[in-house]
Amino acid sequence: MKKIISLLLSFLLFLSSSVIVINASDIDYSYYDWDYDEHSFGRKLKYTESTDGNWIYAVLADGTIAIKMGNAMSEKLKEPDGNKITEERFVDVVVPETIDGYEVSVIGTNAFWVARLMRSIVLPKSVRRISTTAFWYCDFLTEVTLNEGLESIAERAFWYCERLTEITMPKSLKSIDDGAFSCCDMINKVTIYEGVSRMGSNMGLNKATIYGFTGSYAEEYAIANEINFVSIGKAHCDHVNTYELKTGSCTEDGLKQIICDDCGETVYSEVIPAPGHTKGESVITKQPAIGVAGEMTVYCSVCGEIIDILPIEPLEDPYKGFDDVKQGSWYYDSVKYTFCRGFISGYSNGLFGPNDSLKRQDFVVMIARIANADLSKYEGSVSKLKDVKPDAYYAAAVNWAVDNGIVAGYENGKFGVNDNITREQVATILYRYVKPDGIVYITNPLQSYPDYDSISYFAKDTLLWAVLNGIISGMGDGRLAPTESASRAQIVSILERMDKQGMFTN
Repeated sequence: MKKIISLLLSFLLFLSSSVIVINASDIDYSYYDWDYDEHSFGRKLKYTESTDGNWIYAVLADGTIAIKMGNAMSEKLKEPDGNKITEERFVDVVVPETIDGYEVSVIGTNAFWVARLMRSIVLPKSVRRISTTAFWYCDFLTEVTLNEGLESIAERAFWYCERLTEITMPKSLKSIDDGAFSCCDMINKVTIYEGVSRMGSNMGLNKATIYGFTGSYAEEYAIANEINFVSIGKAHCDHVNTYELKTGSCTEDGLKQIICDDCGETVYSEVIPAPGHTKGESVITKQPAIGVAGEMTVYCSVCGEIIDILPIEPLEDPYKGFDDVKQGSWYYDSVKYTFCRGFISGYSNGLFGPNDSLKRQDFVVMIARIANADLSKYEGSVSKLKDVKPDAYYAAAVNWAVDNGIVAGYENGKFGVNDNITREQVATILYRYVKPDGIVYITNPLQSYPDYDSISYFAKDTLLWAVLNGIISGMGDGRLAPTESASRAQIVSILERMDKQGMFTN
């Protein structure tokens, strides 16, 4: 409080013992709006209270007004009783562009005199000048937004705004008078553009860093007053070093700009009309299925955006059925599934033969078909197995399976042409085709089958893998029946389970 009293006494002496009254209308405040450059708004002004009570204003010669805070605004911003300033009482002030229909062009002298509860202020674009001591002792003011259009800041305009830390001057500013930021000791950064051509002495910026253009008046001032200066570009730049910047898209207008790399100024600007999309790649994003339509997505070749989504006709159901495969049978769905996937086919007489056994060579041909194997290099070649003739319909498939470690034949060197394939042989061939990483189990489920001991030595692991993965299960009587012939119905059921688990990649 002692500090405030001292400041008040100093200010009263400066005003030659004049009394400042700010909360009444129709009082002559002319003396306090003087201007050291003798501008017309600095003499003989009479202030009137605004309709909302927040402001008092004086009409200037050009029809605009100079403003100060009125009774209502003063009540919001004045220091509370007992000097108890708390965070919840702080006010953020936005000065309107017009008051009672008049454009605000001047922040008058003492406009916010000792407005200690003002935390921030935003000035409208119409303001051209901030007058003397406009923000005198607004010591809790921490943020000031100066408008583009502001031309001058008068003497001691921000005197004792000691919590200000950073100020950015607008590009329109031309002059900053003596002591504009006196006693603002916390200001550490001030940005001043090249439009400023006059800065008074003892500005109060000795502890700050001035950011400005190389070769500008701001740099000269900083050097002369031993103030730290940081360049943000070159003043009066010849724009020798430039770069091009383009914006926009296929559907939005763009902007082509040539920007100076030295000073950041836009040297050239041109609107580029949006060209529209260019049809590019079409990708099937949803495969059609039987009775279900698919989708084809069309992309723009320039921006990659989706141009269109086209429908794909659903596939016709290729399955016409077999006379000996009745709906409701346990294998009906498996026969249809594997037939539509191209894994199996029926007999020439239109029957499927669900209970028929399958020959070993025919099962290998089926696996080659599932693998989409290239058998061309195996056509007519001599087999490593004695009973496989080079011209047999199954020879190429068997030789491919031997080369890929899928079948090995019997111990006598034969493949076993025309032998019925057994359930454990099916599991072994499929295991070798899939080549799983390993078998993980806690207890061996095979031991729960009553015919466990009838499993051949070579099929112990392969049947274990098949049972653990739900590929092969027991018969109706609870047996695993490893050495019995596998029926065609059993085989299509096995293939369906594996395909739905993703074991077939084609």
